[in-house]
This record gives sequence, C-alpha cells and structure tokens, in this order.
Amino acid sequence: MVRRVALVLSLAVLAAPGARGENFELPAFKAGYLGLGLHLGMVLPTATNGFSERAGRGAAVSLRVTRFIADWIALGAELGGDLHLKHKSASTPGGSTNDASYEARALHASLLGRVNLFESRSWSPYVIGGVGLNKLSAKGAAPGAACWPLGQGCAASVSGASTGVELSGGVGLEFFIMRGMALSLEGRFREHRVDGKTLGAGAESLSASFGTTFWF
Repeated sequence: MVRRVALVLSLAVLAAPGARGENFELPAFKAGYLGLGLHLGMVLPTATNGFSERAGRGAAVSLRVTRFIADWIALGAELGGDLHLKHKSASTPGGSTNDASYEARALHASLLGRVNLFESRSWSPYVIGGVGLNKLSAKGAAPGAACWPLGQGCAASVSGASTGVELSGGVGLEFFIMRGMALSLEGRFREHRVDGKTLGAGAESLSASFGTTFWF
C-alpha cells in the first residue's frame, strides 16, 4: 500500500507543470535576437572558366553577425575566406604528366539576408543570400606555356590578384541545442567576380560548412 501511494505521488509530481522547468525548453528564433557565429567547412571549385581543372578543394571559414528583424527574417554581415589547396595537373590538354601546379584563394566581406522557412520554432531550414566585395588571388607555374583559369592568356606562369563583386546564395538548417547556442549545416554557392586588371576572369565555388552561433 505504501509503495502504491509513493508511486502515485511521484507520478503526480512529475506530471505537474512546475516540474518541467522552463530551463529545459529550447528557445525559438524570434525578432531581436543577435547572433555571433563561426562557420568552418570545405570548398570545391566549379568548372566555370576551367577553375576545377586547376584548383583543388580547400577550406572555407567565415565569421558572421546576424540579427532577426522579424521572427523569420534576419539581416547580417559576413567576413571570410576560401583557401584552395595547391593542385597539380597536366599543363596541356590530354597530357599525361602533372607538370603544372596552381593555387587560388578568395577573401570576402558581404551583407547577408536570411529567411527561415519555419516560424517560432527551435529549429528551421533557411534560405540565405549575400552581396559584397571579394579579393581573388591566383598563382600557377608550368614548364612551358599553359592556359590558366582566371589568368589572361597562356603563359608559363600566372600570379596576381583582383577585386570585384561577390554574389552568394544557399540553404541551411539551424537548431538550438541549448538556450543561447545553436548549430547549423549550410551549403553555399559563390560567384567571385573580378575587375579584370590582373586576373582576366572570375570564378565560382561550392561550399559545405558546419556552424556554431551564440544568440543573445
């Protein structure tokens, strides 16, 4: 009998509204939230202007400041960079010897807009887009004349940097893991345009990143 009474009382306490403290409830995205985030991931060059034939995969990193102006709309700013690792390939089409090496990197600063697809939830898929400025640099060397992506014409080597407009767009998923902290996964497309003074063409890349954001 005593055991039954104790069991009933225990269930009653657990079922009481006060027992499920608000501290265990995950917050929802809402207007006024300010986020500071870090994103790390991998970047891949696309085939535009032959970029993927020379440049290799690399690392992508960005720092972000984001503020929700509505429960599902946010504006922000981003500062980051893509570092494409050195890639070796044949200096001539169809060549059997990987005698040319090439590397590229991009630094960017942009303004962002974000739209959550779910409202008033602790997690949501989202669409993101940005516009800003970028500095694209490239360096390559080969035994003889080679036609380089981003370079002007064909030569034994190419080296330079150009600035221009950067456009980006992507999709992601962000979810709170505790009050004030959220994790995210994001895929992004970037178009690096250049002024043509040093490098003769722009480049495009795809990236996938993992992010951590602290919300205040």
